[in-house]
Order: sequence, then structure tokens, then C-alpha cells
Amino acid sequence: MLRIVSCVFIAMATLCVSNLARAQEDYSRAGWYLGLGGVVAIPVSAEGEFTGLGARGGYRGKWGGGELHFEDLSGSETNYEWALTLEGKLYYLAGLEDLLPPLARRFQPFATAGFGALYFDNRFRTNTPRSFSRRWDFAFRAGLGLDFYLTRNIAISVDGTYVLPMSKKLNHLDYGSVGWGLLFRF
Repeated sequence: MLRIVSCVFIAMATLCVSNLARAQEDYSRAGWYLGLGGVVAIPVSAEGEFTGLGARGGYRGKWGGGELHFEDLSGSETNYEWALTLEGKLYYLAGLEDLLPPLARRFQPFATAGFGALYFDNRFRTNTPRSFSRRWDFAFRAGLGLDFYLTRNIAISVDGTYVLPMSKKLNHLDYGSVGWGLLFRF
């Protein structure tokens, strides 16, 4: 599934590159958006990395917005199932667009932070079958990212975030996440 999403991502980017010369678009306009892409997650206290799918949706204003961010990590042999967070986003260069050349306006960097839930499967942590259980915990997510607009409505989005479970018993399940995908702005 990750290959399919990556192929669609590359195809959309290729199709939209011809529109890069268009100028004077307001890429920091207010509006709703949806996004779909891939995720590479790297556990802090364990070796290796794992991949998954990411989805997001939200509302963006000129300087900031809110987003519901979902990562499905269940396809890998890990303890992680999924993470769902509600985040605030700050587009910290939004006021400088008039000073930038047209191509540079397409780059919209942001900072993000929020809270949500991390759902995981701890059956791999014990040797006794009776101790199998599924658990969830509140989680904190923070990071940085960049939206690059190919057209007025389609952007490539990349971000790097850190996800930390709030319980002290589960803080060994923290991980770094690198996500990429396409956004559609309405």
C-alpha cells in the first residue's frame, strides 16, 4: 500500500511541475485541506524503523491552523498500531510573502504541536500468553514541516515530528516520525 501511495505522490508531483511558473497565488489563504501519504517511524528506545500510512485534515488560516493527524503503523512488526493527534500549526513566515519572489512563496514552513492518543499492542513484550493486552495512552506530538505548493490547490507536505506517550510506564514507546504526502486545499 505504501508503494501505491508513493507512486501516486510521484505522479501528481510530475504532472504539476509544469505549473510552477504561475505567479501571484495566495498560498497562505484560509481554507480546509485533506492529505494522504506515507510515514517512516523510528523508535527512540529500539532498533530499526517501520513504515505506515498517514492521513491528515484541517483548516488553515494565514498564520496558523488546526489539524487532525492520523498515522497507521499496524502494517509493521512493531508494538505500535496507530497514533491520532489534534495539533495546532504555526506558519511562521506567512507575513513575509510580499518580500519573496513568486517561486519562494510556494514554500510554506510550519511548526506543529498537539495532543492525542497512541494505541499499541504489547503482546511482544511478555512471554506469558495471559498477559496479552492492548493499551492506549495520551500522547504529545511536536515537530516542524514544509508545504510546497505545486498548484493553487495541490501541495507536497513533509514533516518531522516526535511522539511521546504521556504515561511514565510507557515513555519507552516514544518515536520520531517522518511523513510525506500530498495535500489538497479546497
